[in-house]
Amino acid sequence: MTDTKRARKRDGSRFPAGTALAAAAMAAILLAGCSPRAVLDLSRLDGGAPLAVSFDASLSPASEALTRKLTGSADKALFDGPAIARGLESAGLTAVSVKVSGSALSVSAAARSLEDLLKGAFTADSGAKTLRLRLDRAAVNAAADLLPPSTRDYLDLLMAPALTGEVMDAEEYRDLTAAAYGKTVAGELDAARFGLTVRAPARITAASVTTAGPAGSAGSAGPAGTVASFSADTAAFTIPLITLLTLEEPLSLEVRW
Repeated sequence: MTDTKRARKRDGSRFPAGTALAAAAMAAILLAGCSPRAVLDLSRLDGGAPLAVSFDASLSPASEALTRKLTGSADKALFDGPAIARGLESAGLTAVSVKVSGSALSVSAAARSLEDLLKGAFTADSGAKTLRLRLDRAAVNAAADLLPPSTRDYLDLLMAPALTGEVMDAEEYRDLTAAAYGKTVAGELDAARFGLTVRAPARITAASVTTAGPAGSAGSAGPAGTVASFSADTAAFTIPLITLLTLEEPLSLEVRW
């Protein structure tokens, strides 16, 4: 890491809460020693039925051992399931189910609309048959603000630039993690991927992930390691977890059907 970037201070800013399912997403993403997965089912979007969403993640043995050591939670679950469920319900989600087993977290819920999932991040155009998701630092911080304090503490352990406001690229963040927690945990973070599956109301014709440009402008190819694919009515996105934890530039995910 350069001396200049070491000297940059965290801005300490916090973005307003008000998103919903993002809290569960952030709880999954904070598991740096795993590859969390999310599913967004839009298959009944045009019929006005609730949208189904789910998240699953679990820590690797090495990351679990380190987290328990640092937080003093040797003999209890790492996540407060009831507290996470209350946060999601208070934000407008229904049929919320949160299951915690040791270091594993599984969440499912229903949302009345895309606005209930991540306010301001999702845009859907039923006429153009397009779904877009903008992932930026504001969205990540808003999601983190919905987490219960005990879970938020785990986020602080990650020292993620997307949350602290520091300007730091993926390589510098990888070096920081290795220095703080060792090469094993840093290696797991480097290998971890976040997977998002989207089920559309009809056969998908295109799916892409790009670096989002300013409003009204076209973006560029996504960071290395980002992948978008589709088959029939299902799109699959894969994003390196370290990319989400740094978010040097916003990402734009798009599905057309």
